[in-house]
Amino acid sequence: MMSHEDKPARRLKSLDNLRLGLALMIMVTHTRRIFEIGFPVWLTKGPLDGKGGVVLFFVLSGYVLTKSLAFRPISWEEWRHFVIKRVFRLFPLFWVALVLASVVLTWIKAHGGLPAAGDSLAFLSQEGQDWRQWLLHIPLVVPGMQADFVLPTVWSLMTESKVSLLVF
Repeated sequence: MMSHEDKPARRLKSLDNLRLGLALMIMVTHTRRIFEIGFPVWLTKGPLDGKGGVVLFFVLSGYVLTKSLAFRPISWEEWRHFVIKRVFRLFPLFWVALVLASVVLTWIKAHGGLPAAGDSLAFLSQEGQDWRQWLLHIPLVVPGMQADFVLPTVWSLMTESKVSLLVF
């Protein structure tokens, strides 16, 4: 039997590049909205809209995810390997972002806040610290986690994590 390291790579670089392009488009859309940057209308509608990019990104990610599992036998060993790989792919960067967000947003909150961001971030609009929400964000898929607490875009990671658990 082949080990995980011996299996041939079945990645489609063109799909990886398309997903990278979509991720950048989504990032630009969020940046534009957060900092109220005006773009020409043709850059904000249709296929260049961030919402369409999110949908297409999820479709492509679902395809890539299921394709990666299609050539593997279903077993507890494969499931364990899949879960470990997904956890180490999703969580470390999310935890870094969560720590940075906590530092930056605590500083912003202590210095008067951002009027525009207060509407979209529950953390900035509430009094004191909500340690329960901070702790619920660590595992990412816990019921009761408020997606718009610190990182409004975390809903996409929550969705990806839940789908990853269901796919296999």
